[in-house]
Amino acid sequence: MLYPRYFGRFLGLTPFAKPENEHDELPERLWEVTIYQTADAPFEPRALMFDADTPLLFEWGETSPENVIEGSTATLKLISPDDRTFTDLYAIDPLSVVLEVKADGELFWRGSIEPELYEEPYSTRDNYVVELSFSDFGPMERNGFGRNGRVTFDEILNEALAVTALEDYSLKCATLIYDAPANSRSPVNMTGLCISSDNFYDEDGQPKTLYDAVETILRPFGLKMRQQGGHVWLYDWHSLTTEATTEARIIDWTSTNITLRQPSKTRNMEYWS
Repeated sequence: MLYPRYFGRFLGLTPFAKPENEHDELPERLWEVTIYQTADAPFEPRALMFDADTPLLFEWGETSPENVIEGSTATLKLISPDDRTFTDLYAIDPLSVVLEVKADGELFWRGSIEPELYEEPYSTRDNYVVELSFSDFGPMERNGFGRNGRVTFDEILNEALAVTALEDYSLKCATLIYDAPANSRSPVNMTGLCISSDNFYDEDGQPKTLYDAVETILRPFGLKMRQQGGHVWLYDWHSLTTEATTEARIIDWTSTNITLRQPSKTRNMEYWS
């Protein structure tokens, strides 16, 4: 069972990896960081000491419109008070160590540790900086598809999320998915869609990764997947950018530096502020 092992909080801006001056006027928020670890009995939680420059950083990789899974990582920069304080967190099973981040009391991000990414300096005995890396959808790339026969899309998605730290997240669809021309549109029933599991095995009978399986079922519908605010969202990026609204929407500018750009391989415009 997972129990809180380390806990800390700090006041700061939203810690995204971003171009210089982008979002530089967003308000500060209270960030609460908890590291959970699998154990037979609860720990006595220890306080975290954060690096003053960049205690926490979220990164979403560069994804083009045709990419399906919008995975993200979180990097914690902590002060190790003693020699090798955090080495026991790097277990073989990534799900045995989970990071949960709240912003102003609301769940913001969750992910499991990346065991391969760890550096421990030997030039200093104590009070040195250690980086801990976590990923949300990363474990899906290290686990193979394991079902047979006909499977529903829901079963595939639930199997994929079960190998991540997001298993108990609710799965939400942000927009309706359409399977007809504009004059006769109707929502697609995702729960009723099935696919043969043969699509997820190669000619030698080796399974594809769960990451590949999720991409296979979502790409034909133009859907994307990402975690946000305690949910895993499926959304139709094209519908979000092209569907007409019944009333005007007010844009709340949060920066004096505004850019209008044309994304690659798409004809829809994006606003960045």
